[in-house]
This record gives sequence, C-alpha cells and structure tokens, in this order.
Amino acid sequence: MAVRCSSWHENPDGSTVCDECGEPLTGGSASAQAGETTGARAPGTQRCLSCNATNPEGEVFCTNCGAKLG
Repeated sequence: MAVRCSSWHENPDGSTVCDECGEPLTGGSASAQAGETTGARAPGTQRCLSCNATNPEGEVFCTNCGAKLG
C-alpha cells in the first residue's frame, strides 16, 4: 500500500519523507529503506549521499532521510 503526503504524492511503503516535496510522513520506517553500504546501484535507482538509501531515479528527496537528491 502506498503512503501519501498531504499533497497526495504517492510514495513507496516504508518512506519516512515524501520523495517529491520532502514532507515528513507518518508511519514510515527509516531502516526499511536504508540501502547497502557497498555494491553497484541497480538500474533506475539513485543513492542518497546522506544516508546511502536506494531511491527511484528522478526523485527529488530521499524517502528515508529527506535529504535532497541529485
């Protein structure tokens, strides 16, 4: 089930922050989105430089920590 912010942006389950507007989300789990510390990233994804979580390519904010991506 997708998690939505107050602006109705759809976010992956476990997100703690909206990946489009950066709004904190309730009910997310930071550890659920944390990425591995080594290895190549999967195609269509990007890593957060702040927490190393894996996020879908093109998102503006990390769904784990809220840091601006890219």
